[in-house]
Amino acid sequence: MLRFAITVSVILTAAECSVVVTTTGPVRGTLVEGEQVSYYAYLGIPYAESPEGELRFKPPIPKKPWTHIFNATEEGPVCPQSEGKKYTRDQMSEDCLSLNIMVPVNRTRQALPVFVFIHGGGFKSNAGDIDMFYGPNFYIQRDIIFATINYRLGALGYLSLDTENAAGNAGLKDALLALKWIKDNIRRFGGSTITIGGQSSGSAMVHYLLLTEKSTGLFDRAMLSSGSATNFRFLAKDPKANALALAEQLGISNHSNIEDILKNLTIADAFDIVDAQENIYKNNRNPMRPFSPFVPNVEKESDHAFITKRPLDIVKMGIPQNVPIYAGMNALEGAYMWPSLHKLSTDDLKSKVPLCIPPDIEYPDDSDEYKDLVDSMSELYFGSKDLSNWTLTKLFNLVTDTQYARTVDSWIRIHKKRHNSAPLYYYVFDFDGDLNWGKLTFDIDFPGTVHADDLGYFFVTNITAPILKTADARSLKTLHNMVTFLTHFIKYGDPSPKGYGGKVFWPESGKHGRHLVIDDCPKRVMNGPFKERFDFWENVYNKYNKYINKNNVEQTV
Repeated sequence: MLRFAITVSVILTAAECSVVVTTTGPVRGTLVEGEQVSYYAYLGIPYAESPEGELRFKPPIPKKPWTHIFNATEEGPVCPQSEGKKYTRDQMSEDCLSLNIMVPVNRTRQALPVFVFIHGGGFKSNAGDIDMFYGPNFYIQRDIIFATINYRLGALGYLSLDTENAAGNAGLKDALLALKWIKDNIRRFGGSTITIGGQSSGSAMVHYLLLTEKSTGLFDRAMLSSGSATNFRFLAKDPKANALALAEQLGISNHSNIEDILKNLTIADAFDIVDAQENIYKNNRNPMRPFSPFVPNVEKESDHAFITKRPLDIVKMGIPQNVPIYAGMNALEGAYMWPSLHKLSTDDLKSKVPLCIPPDIEYPDDSDEYKDLVDSMSELYFGSKDLSNWTLTKLFNLVTDTQYARTVDSWIRIHKKRHNSAPLYYYVFDFDGDLNWGKLTFDIDFPGTVHADDLGYFFVTNITAPILKTADARSLKTLHNMVTFLTHFIKYGDPSPKGYGGKVFWPESGKHGRHLVIDDCPKRVMNGPFKERFDFWENVYNKYNKYINKNNVEQTV
């Protein structure tokens, strides 16, 4: 079992650290030493020019080479986002396109596998921060090189005016360029095969990277936790309208010419843009159906277009990057909403059930189809049309499915029907213990495994680090299981490779949805998770597609 130690970092002088000569110039890292772990940290390596002024909203420009030794000893600035408990504005800058690489010290001459993790945050917040979120200890201990990246967020990363100079998806293109830099340089750090991974919107970014031809050859495996590109939350419904709404918030909407609007947006203060996008978000807030105005979008065909078809259509045609995949969800994702809902009355909560219908199902509210859907949804989740068997857990099951889990399952079902699909290892994380990051972070006092709880079992975070030495045996066993399965996948493309000595064999998903329920005592399940619920939604969408075709309704998402 892993030795779960809290790292007490000792930063040695730069002279004691090795210098790596990269394709853009030499970088000097920092030696980090703690209990049973030591690694070289190469922090804040710039992979692109600062996307300011005329470069704002455009694809990133590769960083110009340097000849001096770059001191990669501190993490780079955080990309502009709403100020809060995590980051203040003096920590932010548009010149934020950097990456971090952590390399084990006591390694053999053999090249090591690499895990590149893409942070979540709804495409509008957070960073690849190893101190706050993504402490690499568990991977360093298993002889894995670990890397994180920063990419543009919110409107600065995803605004689209449907023009050549503001086509959208700048943040995805940042991640693509970062991966190209890592691919070109990782052998210089002692790395070999690359696994990309992400959680929540970071998982959706990984999914997008699987769906674009432009990422060919950049990675060997993919890990997706609680997110997909097929989720309505992570595909813009009307990106141009959102961009114009932002311009209006900034007082520049009186310009009728799109190029004039774009010009004014490129000279606007970055933090005014962040504040304006937050106002749009707040004015459209629906807690049962979260809305973010600036997320990935389908682009016009062009040389730099990242994605030109709807993600679900690409999945149906066959994903371009057909690599081994490790994917899953948490058992009660929707309980992350407990802080905003638990004080509401039962009658108020019941009235919100129809709001859980995903916005990519656009029946008119007065139609028979809409009423039938509300009734059948109520019967499945609450036992009757009048919600007579109401519990908060049942509401959270509904939110789990409509906001996160169903779209994960649906694309996996489609993908695994293809006879030539690469192995996919499907899981449900279902453990309520001492290290559940989401519950600790958002002060959630409700049983179950909520959204982002798994982060505490994948990484040493600033919240879970003090608990590691006192966590109970079940929590530590679960942590061991989570790290063991994932690191095996990173190394071998299989979470339970032949001869690994563990008691649990994790079968490939196949077309039946075989999966592993992960806790302190993992269990194999030979069909899909939450099958009755997910079958229900598959039928709902099949009926809706027939309705669209019959009534010539334009599908907007």
